[in-house]
Amino acid sequence: MQPDRLKWFRDARFGMFIHWGLYAVPGGIWKGQEMDYIGEWLQAKFRIHSAEYAKLAEHFNPQRF
Repeated sequence: MQPDRLKWFRDARFGMFIHWGLYAVPGGIWKGQEMDYIGEWLQAKFRIHSAEYAKLAEHFNPQRF
């Protein structure tokens, strides 16, 4: 970040927290079933085994989001 933009950011006291994880890959849909609430509960809602869920890591690329 350029020094003048960093100064603006600090002076404006602006902050942002972005929380995401593997659940972002399927986008709230698992095997044709769609979540009816927040996607970060995907693994629990559809009772996805950890080994199967971990395979999503192969497709997780934050640069593409």
